[in-house]
Amino acid sequence: MGLCDTADDGSSAPSLTSVAHDVLLYRGARTMSGPPPPLPGTLPDDGLEIRLMPYELRIVQTLVAIGDRLQHPPAAGLAEAVSNAGFHPDDNRWVLRVTKPQAQSIAYAFHLERFTGHCTASNRLARHHDIRYEEDVVG
Repeated sequence: MGLCDTADDGSSAPSLTSVAHDVLLYRGARTMSGPPPPLPGTLPDDGLEIRLMPYELRIVQTLVAIGDRLQHPPAAGLAEAVSNAGFHPDDNRWVLRVTKPQAQSIAYAFHLERFTGHCTASNRLARHHDIRYEEDVVG
């Protein structure tokens, strides 16, 4: 999927795709992100367990913060899952319990991060959790 489409009528005027819109919004919000705030350490009982490095949690927090302005908003309940994340200092990871749609939203956040030149989070999510951005699932 590209970030730009051309009109079907043959004109040369390109238009932004919905993902391109989200990339621009995300990139602006990303530059305003600071360190993650301290979050409570309780974990819900159900869902997938995803272990994120601190900078990866900041990526997800950025997505949640701008979610109501995105054309592909995060899955319901992701903000709560982020606020309920628990930190494990032994391995420097935030642990989130999420549903499959919420995991796809995390993958989408990491997909948006790729457009800022950083693919590590997306690659790690795929390698460690077998979760990848799937365009037809998110939007």
